[in-house]
Amino acid sequence: MIAKKLGIEERVQSPTFVILKTYKLQSKNYNLFVHIDAYRLESGKDIELLGFKEILDNPKVLMFVEWASKVEEVLPKDYIKLEFSHLTEGERQIEIM
Repeated sequence: MIAKKLGIEERVQSPTFVILKTYKLQSKNYNLFVHIDAYRLESGKDIELLGFKEILDNPKVLMFVEWASKVEEVLPKDYIKLEFSHLTEGERQIEIM
């Protein structure tokens, strides 16, 4: 849903087994959407091996991290937490924390 709003036309699936996927954006503010699924990671050290710091240092990257609590120690202090709740089969609620 969010990826579609950003103009990403391809199907975006959770990168559970590959951990990290990137998608090009056609935006004046961002040129890359990075989707990370930290479910299988043990700690922030695991995500750092994927070049996480370099991704964070790029101001043109918009990043979403699923299971962020598993790598919270390496996330920036000012990150925005979104909580998704399933209301019905096709309806979700998004809460900004």
